[in-house]
Amino acid sequence: RHAEAIHQARTATRTAEALFGEEHTATAYARYNLALALHAAGRRDEASREYGRALDSHVAIWGMAHPYTAYVLVPFAKLLLENGEETRAERMLRPAVRSRRGSLARGNWLTADAEATLARALYAQGTTQEALTLLKSAVPALQDQRGLDACATRQAAAAQSAARAGRSLQNVPRCV
Repeated sequence: RHAEAIHQARTATRTAEALFGEEHTATAYARYNLALALHAAGRRDEASREYGRALDSHVAIWGMAHPYTAYVLVPFAKLLLENGEETRAERMLRPAVRSRRGSLARGNWLTADAEATLARALYAQGTTQEALTLLKSAVPALQDQRGLDACATRQAAAAQSAARAGRSLQNVPRCV
């Protein structure tokens, strides 16, 4: 399943590059989808390179503060958290949270997911109170809009539970 998704995403990326060039919206979206497929398959190094290239394209086309750029920042930051790069993840997540708060309705699940991911980065760095504050609103928003079984909801709830108990985030589910 992952191999086919990666193959399709690589084909789409090559086609977009050939037709439109590197700094085009079609290429930026294709590269983002390739990064997601690689990340989902657990191919972290390749995913990181593709997220980086997708982010460079998104920033060149729309700028760092644009909501479309947040679509790359959040999963890229999740990958960084998986790799233990909490500070770098936080630097990506702060503009993503600002962008989503500024462009989406209050309590939107995309904003809640970005906030919960930022909370994980903060908690991993020892900033427990800010993490708990973010999770206090993010968890209910994810529960209401995504459901209790959604990976993002389970991830945020597990992070909240760990932060409240002063435990490690080691058992937080992995979500792309």
